[in-house]
Amino acid sequence: MAVVFAVAVLRAALMKNWAQPTLAAVNLIILAAICGIWLYGLWRRLNWLRWVTVFLGATGCLLASRSVANLHDPTQVALYGVQFALTVPGVILFVLPPAQRWYTRDLDA
Repeated sequence: MAVVFAVAVLRAALMKNWAQPTLAAVNLIILAAICGIWLYGLWRRLNWLRWVTVFLGATGCLLASRSVANLHDPTQVALYGVQFALTVPGVILFVLPPAQRWYTRDLDA
C-alpha cells in the first residue's frame, strides 16, 4: 500500500498547476500527510481502516475504466496502471485469513 500511496502522490504532483507553486506544494504536503497517517493506522492494526482500505481499493478498481477514460496524458495512464496493478493484490491480501489474524490479534499477548 505504501507504493500505491507513493504513486498517488507522484500522480498528484504531475497534475498540479505549478504556476501557483505554494498552493500546489501545500496540497501535496496534505496528501502525503494523509497517506502517511493512513499507513501508520494500517501498521497500528486498525482493523476498521483495513476494511475501509479494502472498500476504497475495490471501488477504485471497479471504476478504473471510468478513471482511465478521464486521463489524457500517457504518463498518467501508465502510473494509474501501476496503481491498479498494486491495489488488486493489496486488496486481496487484506481479506485473506492471515491479515484477519494479524489485525485482530491482541497486541498484549
